[in-house]
Amino acid sequence: GPVKKWDNVSAGSGSWDWDRSKAVAGDFGGDGKDDIGVLYDNGQTTDGRNQAALWTFASTGSGFSHPSRAWESGSGSWNAGASRVTAGDFDGDGRADVGVLYGYGVQGDGTNRTGLWKFTGTGTGFNAPVMAWDSAGRTSWNWISSDLA
Repeated sequence: GPVKKWDNVSAGSGSWDWDRSKAVAGDFGGDGKDDIGVLYDNGQTTDGRNQAALWTFASTGSGFSHPSRAWESGSGSWNAGASRVTAGDFDGDGRADVGVLYGYGVQGDGTNRTGLWKFTGTGTGFNAPVMAWDSAGRTSWNWISSDLA
């Protein structure tokens, strides 16, 4: 049967909410073992900015490390609820990266805007996200209708 390798009991109540988590697997460390990445919705600040963080659980081969925050939206705004997440080695360096389709919603001209963001893996974390594609001015793309494999 399943074996529990980590839980959030030691982190205190309310520390992890599955409904606020979007998990992907990939070899983020480049060591041949798949790790777990979680884009986590940190809620909103008092001024209404959405906050998110990207966490990793590094594989030990027999379990996983405690989560490590690899990126945080900081003073910017990132709505994890408007994100579709996938992982893959997009730059061919032997380390998995994280790709996020991000929904900006309906624009003033009535089209849906979606961006594709890439978090490249560094082996110990991720570089700041870089927009790899943007539907603005090209087409109407509704991210809600998109599934990443």
